[in-house]
Parts: sequence; structure tokens; C-alpha cells
Amino acid sequence: MNRFTGSALAGLGLLCAVSPLATAQAPAAAAGGMAYVNGGFGYDEADRIRQDAPNYSLRLQFAEGAKGEFVADVNLVIDDTNGRTVFALPSAGPMTDVMLPPGTYRINASYAGRTKTQEVQVGGPGRAGKDLAFSWQGD
Repeated sequence: MNRFTGSALAGLGLLCAVSPLATAQAPAAAAGGMAYVNGGFGYDEADRIRQDAPNYSLRLQFAEGAKGEFVADVNLVIDDTNGRTVFALPSAGPMTDVMLPPGTYRINASYAGRTKTQEVQVGGPGRAGKDLAFSWQGD
């Protein structure tokens, strides 16, 4: 049985209080164990995600309106060619980067009751990642 000491818990609490952008800085595990980063509100957070973008094979941005304003709360589902969901994030955006293995994927992004779908082929190591933008304007 693992036990945390009082000082370890205090340190963890301090870390959480000092680092509110942790989701934008460090990858987390998702469906299928895919590493990802999600966030991008504010210039500093968006810049951090952009700097780390080369580490991910798929980079997504979500926006709406004529001005292309960033949106969040996008229901993101990524399926492989067999229709199996390999990654899902119920509240993605405005920027979501995912490390997918090489292959072809169908990206479904739903926002405000409207779904957009794009297909993308992701290459192997040493290849440039793919950038996709989803925009809900005038739909």
C-alpha cells in the first residue's frame, strides 16, 4: 500500500497551485495511452503548445466565427481505418496535439451540436506532423 506523507501532499498541493497550466505543458495519457496536450487560452499558453508542437504527430486547432476565435469544449474522437476509437477527449481545444502512430485516421470534432469530419494520414518518425484546423463559421 502506498502512503503519502503530509509533506509530500503539501508539496503536491503547492505544485498544483503554482502550475495551473500543467495540462498545456506536460503530456497526459488518453484512450489507448496516446500522449497529448490540450489548451491554448492566452498567448503564453498557446506559445508553449506551439513550441512543443514538433513533438506531436497531429496538431489540431478549433475556432468559430468570421474572425476565427478559438473555442474549447469540442468533443474530439479519432478513429482508425477500422472504425475503432484510438483517442477521445470530450472537452478539447482550442489547441490539441496528439502523438498518433503512423496511419490513416478519421477526426470527428463536435462543437455546439455540429460535427466536422476530416481524414488525415500521419507519417512515421522523422516526418513532419500534420496540422488540421476545424472551423465552425456560419454553419
